[in-house]
Amino acid sequence: LNMKKALLLIILAIVALCQPVFAQETGNETKKKTKTKTKIVYDEPYLNEIYVEYGTPGIMWGAAVPIGVSLGTGLGSMIVSATTSVVTAAITGGSSTGQPVEVKISGFQSYGVASLSYMRRLKKAQWLGLGCDVAYTYCRITGSAGDKTGYVPVNIVMPMYSMNFYYFRREHVELYSGFTAGLGLWLEEGASSVLYAGHLNAFGVSAGGKHLRYHCEIGAGVKGTINMGIGYKF
Repeated sequence: LNMKKALLLIILAIVALCQPVFAQETGNETKKKTKTKTKIVYDEPYLNEIYVEYGTPGIMWGAAVPIGVSLGTGLGSMIVSATTSVVTAAITGGSSTGQPVEVKISGFQSYGVASLSYMRRLKKAQWLGLGCDVAYTYCRITGSAGDKTGYVPVNIVMPMYSMNFYYFRREHVELYSGFTAGLGLWLEEGASSVLYAGHLNAFGVSAGGKHLRYHCEIGAGVKGTINMGIGYKF
């Protein structure tokens, strides 16, 4: 009988000692179940935006003329073939001596790129935007024929489609990347060409109020390396 009482007391003591541990584990499990991860979702109330930008000279046009001179094929050759006669006329003053004139294109200078853009967010997938872009740049192509030099002014108008991917969205700041692709209308005096125009925006930031926004983009292509401008959301 005494042995039974002793065993009963030992069992009761063990249960009493383990009860706080069980209670703590139960509490931890309750905390784990009640703790939920909050995901921030921002729904853009204004899905349309118009913005203007101005950037550094476009890389593509600066490379097209030297490539065309050295290779004589592809994109550059179209530009050079349309430009050589105009450069020749600019250097020689339009006169002809009956002798063939060898014209060497020696330089290409751009004065920056201005663009007007419209972007429309998808209502259900607001991380994606589709739109259109019209960019413009003024350039000068310089050349030489013998001891004479001259230049030709060139206007390039680029209507393009655009697509942006917004990977960070908040009310006052957004981060995005995207690309544009379309045509480049190469317009000279007496000559013109239709070429491909493309631009890749590696990193863009839009910051400001609910309507008026400031834009800054870093990329490569016809719109240049750095673009800055102002937009309006509605």
